[in-house]
Amino acid sequence: MEKPLKGYNIVEFAGIGPGPHAGMFLADLGAQVIEINRIIPTDNGIPLDYKFDLLRRGKKSICLDIKSQIGQEIAKKIINTSDVLIDPFRPGVMEKLNLGPKDCFETNEKLIYGRMTGFGQDGPMAKEAGHDLNYISLSGVLSGIGEKNSNPIPPLNLIGDFGGGGNYLVIGIISALLSREKTKKGIVIDASMVDGSAHLMTLFYGLNAAGILDKKRGYNILDGGAPYYKTYKTADDKWIAVAAIEEKFYFNFLKLLNLDLNEIPDRSDKNNWEELNKLFSKRISKYSLNQIMKESKGIDACLSPVLELEETIKNNHNAKRNTFINIDGINQPAPAPRFNNKQLPKPTPPVKPGNDTKEILISLGYTGNDIINFKNQGFINN
Repeated sequence: MEKPLKGYNIVEFAGIGPGPHAGMFLADLGAQVIEINRIIPTDNGIPLDYKFDLLRRGKKSICLDIKSQIGQEIAKKIINTSDVLIDPFRPGVMEKLNLGPKDCFETNEKLIYGRMTGFGQDGPMAKEAGHDLNYISLSGVLSGIGEKNSNPIPPLNLIGDFGGGGNYLVIGIISALLSREKTKKGIVIDASMVDGSAHLMTLFYGLNAAGILDKKRGYNILDGGAPYYKTYKTADDKWIAVAAIEEKFYFNFLKLLNLDLNEIPDRSDKNNWEELNKLFSKRISKYSLNQIMKESKGIDACLSPVLELEETIKNNHNAKRNTFINIDGINQPAPAPRFNNKQLPKPTPPVKPGNDTKEILISLGYTGNDIINFKNQGFINN
């Protein structure tokens, strides 16, 4: 099928984490994404060859010295042909480069200017440095993640960088594009990872206000405290995820373990959770992972194996749906979501920084001599 964002042009200034994630997401959906990188490409903090940097897939790339007048001129020409700009820098950086919203709207009044930061464009912490862990600690997410009596546990960088960051920027961009259809004007998006991750916590702030949420980690239904919503080790030292929250699923779970609801402690009383946890753990530890999954087949007990990355690709359900794809020998998640029950086409492999510099410059009207001069003067890198 034709990708839904085909025809839209995005310019992404190279950064790390949420900005590249948003650019990848938009490229997966069909937008043309041109990354503007530095002459010495952005270091993402991980020693990673570009071909493994999957957030770079589906894009084109140009390397510019955007601190120079020529670099800013080239960047401005790219911006003028774009529908959307992704700004991954701290507040004020793009203004210093003469590429802030005011500068860009002068020549492209319909531009969607997407600003991706940790703390937002204003406020006391706006210009402070930070990473995912800092943002989710400020929004209330981190305090609820971890086992009983443990320190808060970093949940990878999925919640701040990608969930509350990149995905919210994409939602903002698509919303702004829809709004532009009516107003014919550009919009500045202030996407903050603190704001986004806080928004993801809306349900829990409601539970807290209702007095339902225990402030201690590991004492709630959804944080691993409940014996019917957690992971258990199997006989072969693997793990199974149990999410039997509703009564009917809990009953089926007990049936699978040969337990009678009337002969075990009442799960509605939190004081019984530890005893139930020990009981379920003992029963499950007698099964291998394959055994318990085989016996649970056809029973709605909300059980699933805890798969390692290599195992996810071989999983029968994932394989049947092509949830994972292989691009140039590298297994990776396929674009999502699907439209009309059809999977989006494969993206192109991750782009090497500066790979398309010459092609992009020619498309902007620069000549071969211009390109040679730019390279000799250090304004571009190839």
